[in-house]
Amino acid sequence: MQVTILGPNLDTKQQKLGTFHVHRAGCADIARRYNDPDPLTIEMKQATDAADAVYGPSAGGFYQESGGDKAHGSLQNYLSECLTDFYFAPCLPAQNIAPKEATPMTKTAKKAQEQIAAERETKLAAARAEIAAAEVVEAGAPKAKQVKAVKVAQAAKLVETVAAVTAPKAQPAKATKAAAAKAVKLTVVQGTAAAGTKVCSKCKVAKPLNAETFARDKSSKDGFYGQCKSCEAEYRAAKKLAAQPVAVAATPAPKKGKKAKKDTRTHAERVDAALERKAAAKK
Repeated sequence: MQVTILGPNLDTKQQKLGTFHVHRAGCADIARRYNDPDPLTIEMKQATDAADAVYGPSAGGFYQESGGDKAHGSLQNYLSECLTDFYFAPCLPAQNIAPKEATPMTKTAKKAQEQIAAERETKLAAARAEIAAAEVVEAGAPKAKQVKAVKVAQAAKLVETVAAVTAPKAQPAKATKAAAAKAVKLTVVQGTAAAGTKVCSKCKVAKPLNAETFARDKSSKDGFYGQCKSCEAEYRAAKKLAAQPVAVAATPAPKKGKKAKKDTRTHAERVDAALERKAAAKK
């Protein structure tokens, strides 16, 4: 899979995630969030390929400069240690991120690592002293002295950068486990979904985890909404239909009953009629 590695000149907020950021090649976040004029694009099959491109033999031999097999046990172990400097974006599938378990270092490797750390501290101390001396130069000092102070500061910064790159990482086994745990968190797998897929919370179907199937959600761990776009469209259509006014048929007015005819008989006539009905009932 083609990936793009950005760094190490990132802003302060991005540096908190990692010195180097790895995204899928062509990811929209690269142009939107980064200002790296010279990103590195490589073919990555596993996370250690990214470390190899920056620190390993592919980058010019930092592995050998930092002690090689004596200091780190193996190239795979060294690359796994370097993964603590990398941030793998959610656009990458989990199977390409999880590193292989590093092999434990021998006593000889640990001793060599301590020696390298001591040399690194000595170089850093000398560099800091030169930087401090350069900062003492006043504005009114001769131009040649100011130029020399600037060059000394730049050289000291370069020494510190190289020392930081070749510095041994403490507790490699724990660092590897932390990187693996971080990789697992990057892709949320629900139900029985395979890596690189996600189960829709509405239709419960495992679908590809990409922008074509799921809408983006920055607040989510995997960067996508829980419902797929199809279910979301059905929900919005139903909601829109429910909001439309329903026409109600007019109820016809009840018909008025016929008025009873007014009895115009006299009292004597009504009494006679009542007696006649009573006599007819007896028969």
